[in-house]
Amino acid sequence: MSRERLLLSCAVCLFLLPAIAGCGNSPSSEDGSNAGSPQLGSGSTQFDLQQEYGGGAGGLPAASIPAKQTSKQQTSDVEQLEQGSPEWLIREIALLRVRPAPDTDDPARLRSHRRWKNERIIEQAQEAITLTHADTAQEDLFNTAVGHLLESRLELALQAGAVQSESERKHVEELYDDAESLFRRDPKSKAAAEAAFVRARFANVSADRFAAEEPRWLIEFSRQARLFAENFPQEKERAVQLLDAAGRSCELHHIRDEAVNCYTLLDKNFPKTPQGQQATAVLRRLRLDGERLESFAGPTIDGGYTRIDDFHGRIVIIAFWASHSRQSVEQLPGLLSLAAKWGKSRVAILGVNLDDDQAAAKRFIEANAIQQPTIFWPDKNRRNWKNPIVQYYGVRDIPMFWLIDSDGLVVNTLLNSDELENEVGRLLNRK
Repeated sequence: MSRERLLLSCAVCLFLLPAIAGCGNSPSSEDGSNAGSPQLGSGSTQFDLQQEYGGGAGGLPAASIPAKQTSKQQTSDVEQLEQGSPEWLIREIALLRVRPAPDTDDPARLRSHRRWKNERIIEQAQEAITLTHADTAQEDLFNTAVGHLLESRLELALQAGAVQSESERKHVEELYDDAESLFRRDPKSKAAAEAAFVRARFANVSADRFAAEEPRWLIEFSRQARLFAENFPQEKERAVQLLDAAGRSCELHHIRDEAVNCYTLLDKNFPKTPQGQQATAVLRRLRLDGERLESFAGPTIDGGYTRIDDFHGRIVIIAFWASHSRQSVEQLPGLLSLAAKWGKSRVAILGVNLDDDQAAAKRFIEANAIQQPTIFWPDKNRRNWKNPIVQYYGVRDIPMFWLIDSDGLVVNTLLNSDELENEVGRLLNRK
């Protein structure tokens, strides 16, 4: 074990002896460009994680245990602090954080500099942790040192790619180990909660970067979100944020069971939050498979009224779409062509439109010769994301396609347009 790891391990063990962390348009998306998994909050760590590693629409929040600011007097007068003291170490870390990068455009050299800086910060933070972990009077210094440690651990772990070298795996393992150690030290402490949140943030960014090639990161993000919510219920805001992002990430990538796990915990533990209330609706949709779709009905854009029972005996594709959704515009015409090939007597399409502007929806329908019924509410207060069907079933992204068999049973509510042809073909062959 390295000296750095030994220092933290000793600090934790000493404290333990007495007691032995794309899709289409959505309510927060304008053009249907969310790729990867939803990310958390806003802000940055010591450099821009979103810019460096890519990501969805939001970036990540900085550590909630902030690095203590060094006073001007401390910064200007080195003799005010005893060298090697916790206060001196924290000030040295603060000075190191603002140290300018080399004057170069060479990415390799810049990454090397950041790696060196983070490794040095970790060394000094661990020394401060060793000096403060057993003294409750120095808890603020301890938390500050832990915040610095975690921030640098996170950046080093994120420098790893999908296929990690031995040294890169070491950084990830150390981030996880630190979270476990701090939880064992004091499961109710700020440091333990922060470490678990940083671990979940790491899983979040990894899922966003590697979900297509490594779906395991989506499952890991779900696991870390649920661990955080279960272990730190007092951290309500962050627990809700994690569960909602992880549930939606898994839903978007069709990992149904993990999505259900996250939404179920959100619904159970945080029912009064907006996310918890929406989770109730999403679960209603995710649990439809194999069930009969009851009371699915609404007014149509041409002034009529339609209900799912009108299509009994035919396979039904329910398409949630809007003319302002780029992916709807791209995918719906192809779906209509397939429907014509299958034949109206065997396969029907029922549209649910989420436009605000009725004229825009009608122009799209006319331009694409859509003859299938399209649910659209005349009441302006029931359009777009306020559509009663959308709210009742927790629809969060469009286009979305549901498949209903000829007996009226829901086959799947998590289908992409390119999956429909095979799934409909399978049902037709079975019939």
